[in-house]
Amino acid sequence: MQAVATAGAPQTVAGTLPAENVTALAPQSALAPQSALAPQSALAPESAPASAPETAAPQVTDAASQAADVASQAAASAPETLDGAHEKMNRLRAGVLGANDGIVSTAAVVLGVAGASSSPQAIIIAGMASLVGGAISMALGEYVSVAAQLDSEKAALRRLGREPHPGELVSPMGAAIASFLSFVVGALIPLLAVALPPVAWRVPAAFIATLIALAITGYVSARIGDADPKRATLRVVIGGFLGLGATFLIGHLFGMIVS
Repeated sequence: MQAVATAGAPQTVAGTLPAENVTALAPQSALAPQSALAPQSALAPESAPASAPETAAPQVTDAASQAADVASQAAASAPETLDGAHEKMNRLRAGVLGANDGIVSTAAVVLGVAGASSSPQAIIIAGMASLVGGAISMALGEYVSVAAQLDSEKAALRRLGREPHPGELVSPMGAAIASFLSFVVGALIPLLAVALPPVAWRVPAAFIATLIALAITGYVSARIGDADPKRATLRVVIGGFLGLGATFLIGHLFGMIVS
């Protein structure tokens, strides 16, 4: 009987206690509100992360301004590093073209006259006329061409709204002088090759000297244009050989017809 009474004791106590006492005996975790059990990160205010973009925006702005400063400094210093390079390249180009034209045109004239006549006076006079006339014509043509290029460059700078840097623009007079002098030097090679050797060696000497000079100018022009030197030199030499041979044969035939 004591065992039965003891086993039923808890039920009697639970049934006889008041409601407030039963609540007091309940575990506190079971009666805690949901907000107390929720994680703190879930209850954090939504406005807290808003400070991150505010700190990132000045960093992005600073990086953009630094990049703009670097770009402007590079654009401003670029023309200074290239001062005179454009003009030097223009004069070198005019010089190579002038020398090549002087070699070919004068060699064609003297070989054509040599094929028609064996008179050294006639050959030298024809060669000198070709030298002077060709040099003046080449210089005038170069001046007009570069002057037109200069006008186009100035118009482009006006559209961009900036002033030209020193050495940025080409010089028509510089190109004309370079073309004139190089034409004279190139023309003297076949002229001297025809005038100095004996009569029997005039034509072969003029051919050899002209082809060597053309090979040099072809190589230099290829180096300037960043092309294949072998191909450019071979092209110029073959073209010069064919042109000079045709000129000599035409002069020889014309001399036979006239005489």
